[in-house]
Amino acid sequence: MAFPLTAFVSALSLLVYLLVLMNVSRVRSKFEIWGPATTGAYELECAIRSQTNLTEHLVMFLPLLWLCAAIHTDLLAAAVGVLFPVGRTIYALRYPDRHRPGFLIQFASEMGLFLAVIIGLVMVAIGLK
Repeated sequence: MAFPLTAFVSALSLLVYLLVLMNVSRVRSKFEIWGPATTGAYELECAIRSQTNLTEHLVMFLPLLWLCAAIHTDLLAAAVGVLFPVGRTIYALRYPDRHRPGFLIQFASEMGLFLAVIIGLVMVAIGLK
């Protein structure tokens, strides 16, 4: 396998996503609010919003993670990328009142990967890589 560390970070991020999805189901069951309803209990609305926000960020995170690994190294991508599932775990556990630190950790990971990809692409374009 060419990118084992990147694959591990991807799997870890998807595990966090699975657990957040399971939390939505747990809250639905607890309050007996079945789909497609998305309102009816504050706790359900918070669980759904936390899950939706994670979905929105996975769309950007996963491609950036793999692009970084392909352009630079597996180790660099994984080292920057591992902050994403850590931040998202903190975000989900503390949502809605104290989720900002988790968001900032996860966002730093995304921005670090984004900058690494852009810098790498520029280096390739000008022949330095």
